[in-house]
Amino acid sequence: MNEHDHEYEEALRMKSFLELENAKFKNQLETLTRELEGMDIAISSAERYIASYEGQNNESINNIEKLKKLKETRISEIDELHLSIKAVKEDKEASLKLNETLKDELSDIIDEKSSVMKKVDAIQNEIDKIIRDKEIKFPNLKWYSVALKKVYKEFVDTQNRMEVAIMFRKR
Repeated sequence: MNEHDHEYEEALRMKSFLELENAKFKNQLETLTRELEGMDIAISSAERYIASYEGQNNESINNIEKLKKLKETRISEIDELHLSIKAVKEDKEASLKLNETLKDELSDIIDEKSSVMKKVDAIQNEIDKIIRDKEIKFPNLKWYSVALKKVYKEFVDTQNRMEVAIMFRKR
């Protein structure tokens, strides 16, 4: 074998080696191309997810802002309710005091009325006595009867005016 054949064989081995290396690199290139395509799909998917996430994040931020405003509104409403409750409590206490005062005044009026009624009853008894005396002692005196009726009417009017005066005086 000569040197030329040796070089030829060497070139054939080199060619075979290079073809194997070329096939190996082609396979690696195809594998890497598929991996890159997969990565492109993953990147595209990740970009869509990020865009979706950003949209959800922005929506969440807007919802949080709305909730903050709603919270402030509710706090304001609660403060107003607290003030209303306080006013109602004060009104209730004032009403209870007024009720007690009115009960005391009513008791005083009832006592005063009882006293006046005793006096009216005493006057009525005297009038009845006078009427009986009149019928016994003065049967022919019609004018006496009219006078007694006027006196009786005046006493009843006086009684009514006293009741009204007592009611106004107590207020």
